[in-house]
Amino acid sequence: SSTDSVVNYLSKSNTKVTVYLFTGSLEKKLKMDEALKARQPTKELRLKRKILGKDGGRVEQVKWGKDNQLLTLTSGASSLTSLLVWDAPSGIRTHLVIPMYSWLLASAIEQKEGQFVACGGLENICCVYKLESGSESIETASAELKQHDGYISDIKFVHGKERILTSSGDSECILWDVEKQMSTTVHSGHDADVTGIALNPAEPDVFISGGVDNTVKAWDMRVGKTVATYDCGHEVNHVSYFPDGNAFCAALGNSECKIFDDRAGGLYKTFKSPTGNSECKMAQFSNSGRLLFACYDDETCFAFDVAVDDGPAQRLDSDKVRAKCLDVHPQGYALAIGDGGSGKDTSVKIFWP
Repeated sequence: SSTDSVVNYLSKSNTKVTVYLFTGSLEKKLKMDEALKARQPTKELRLKRKILGKDGGRVEQVKWGKDNQLLTLTSGASSLTSLLVWDAPSGIRTHLVIPMYSWLLASAIEQKEGQFVACGGLENICCVYKLESGSESIETASAELKQHDGYISDIKFVHGKERILTSSGDSECILWDVEKQMSTTVHSGHDADVTGIALNPAEPDVFISGGVDNTVKAWDMRVGKTVATYDCGHEVNHVSYFPDGNAFCAALGNSECKIFDDRAGGLYKTFKSPTGNSECKMAQFSNSGRLLFACYDDETCFAFDVAVDDGPAQRLDSDKVRAKCLDVHPQGYALAIGDGGSGKDTSVKIFWP
């Protein structure tokens, strides 16, 4: 059966695996066919391409854009940081963005048209840059979004280029009108730094935020109010939604990845690094929701099978791959891992099923 292939776990297809998350008591488990429950992936993700290479700088973030665009946030000597846009299949760099400000911590690329990128960091400003055709090097921002009183921790384009959502060390999330360069809604409610945000794939006006106050909060952008709060028991480093928007994962500072069922309002499952107590830096679901990819601060990376309670289905780091960050392709057929590497020889590894 084609369901024995990781291809179906990562891609949207007629034979994709469907995982149902329960809405009842918290003790209830996933509802699925017994045959599916016993299956493990039989094909491993294969390392297909390496881009960047020597002197490319340390890869801090990697983000997929439109089609096969790939954005990397790289850091070099001192505070020098740059945004590089690549054509992933060929490994050719298409754009270089030289930011107006240093010490960048967050980046984003608009996925509908693939013409805009954004970045922010310790200067408390989110800058937006247009990827001009025929211009490889870009130095001037098309918009500067200024209102935060703390560092910019995460950035998301909100279903197009017109709006941007940012999170910050000032404990707030702000929704921006990019053209007017003004905030439209300020979301206040966290008691400490907000470390990450994620947009609900099914509800365009709903997002979640994770913070140092050990909580994940769900928000409605239309009113700027919290609609739910989840206690994670530890500092939250990163948040991501399940593909259907009914569940989410919180990557925690104590090496755990916790999956919450939004409809039941509680914890469903917890995964932990098998290598020790390394801090979980980020976690993201495959497009089917069957696999959960998690990246740790000891530069390990694992793929957990959400349908079973055993250990990870596959380890993706090795002597050739030291995982720093990751991102799943929007269409699900590739996984990009930023390789911490050693010295200046760092790169992005592309895995294909």
